[in-house]
Order: sequence, then C-alpha cells, then structure tokens
Amino acid sequence: MKRIILPFLCLSSVAFAIDVTDVKVKALDGFGGDSGSVASRCQTKAGAKYDESIVTRDVTQLKSSGEFEEIAADAVKNELGGVDVVFYVKRKVRYNAPLVIEGNDFFSESKIAKEAGLKDGSLYGESDLAEAASRIRLAYRKKDFADAKVVQRVDIVSGKNPKISFMI
Repeated sequence: MKRIILPFLCLSSVAFAIDVTDVKVKALDGFGGDSGSVASRCQTKAGAKYDESIVTRDVTQLKSSGEFEEIAADAVKNELGGVDVVFYVKRKVRYNAPLVIEGNDFFSESKIAKEAGLKDGSLYGESDLAEAASRIRLAYRKKDFADAKVVQRVDIVSGKNPKISFMI
C-alpha cells in the first residue's frame, strides 16, 4: 500500500506546481532608480515554477552583495492561479564627499569627517551612518561637550546622488 501512495503523492505535487506569474521589486528607500537591476540578479523569474528555496537563495544572494540594508520577499497567490513574488529592498546610499556639517562650532569640518570615518564612493546604510554619528558624538564628549547630539540625515539632491549630512 505504501508503494502506491508514495508515487501518487509525488505525481499530485507535480500536478499542483504553481507558476510565478510576476516578479516585482519594491524599493523601501525612496530613492527611485532602476529596480530591474535587482530582479535581473534573481533566479526567480516570471513563467518559472515557484520554488521557495530559490526565492530564499535570491534573498541571501542579494544580502551578500552588500548593496542593501534590508531585503525581504513575499509570495502571494493571484487570481490567475499563479504566484506573484515581490522583493522588498532598502538600498544603501553611496557617499559622495564632501560631508555636510550643520551646527558645528568647535571642530573643523575635516576633523568631523575624519571622526565619521566615511570613505568617498562607499555604500552606507542607516545603521552605518548612526555609528558614524556616534563616533562624532564621542569626539565631542571627549572635549567636555557631554550633551552633544549628532543626528545624521540623507537627502536625495538629484537622481540617485544622496547628500549625507550631520547636524550637531
């Protein structure tokens, strides 16, 4: 009896395989830009059979690229009987010098930039920028500014070019 059930179960799982109807990328960062470049790196494609392990592998591969701060994927059955796969990504920003400093009265801008430790052309996420703000805050505290507050801000000036600034 077991021999009959097992082949039947295998055939039924093949018969109920679901196709990927659509693959979308939603950027959670507000930068806009080309989300097609994200989808092109994924093995999950419209028209292929849906495989959760492939979607998981795509998320892992995107995380390992170092270009994204957050990545998640969601698969939702649609009215066509297929699955829509959506990748949610939050990209890191590429730092383009110079660093914008607001409210600084004590240190030189070059000293603050050195304390921040940001490298021109490198990618940074919110947590990286928070760590840079913490390093700047520590430098102020070492000079007896115990109540110093440092807040990082990222503004999109034109296209994909962000302006990273620290308000002290």
